[in-house]
Amino acid sequence: MIQYTNYKIAYTPPYFESYGVIITINAMRVEPGTNLEITAGIGAFNKAAQPKISIDEKIYSISEDGATHYTFNAPKESGKYKKRVKIEFIDEEGKM
Repeated sequence: MIQYTNYKIAYTPPYFESYGVIITINAMRVEPGTNLEITAGIGAFNKAAQPKISIDEKIYSISEDGATHYTFNAPKESGKYKKRVKIEFIDEEGKM
């Protein structure tokens, strides 16, 4: 009965407009001899989610691939630095 019911439920798979590469690195601080781990994969993006991406409280536009691309020059002085990234989007239920 459960299997029969599952087959009768309409399911619409998620629609993704574009795919992109997502790469992260595990180190916040790099010194000689430090082991680094790079994680790489493919992400699926959908502009219908109306993503709003801000970096250091400034909103950046979304590229054709559905992501924001931000580049900057590293400071010349050593020290601890942070970039605050905030991502807002609309989920499948229409909620922010």
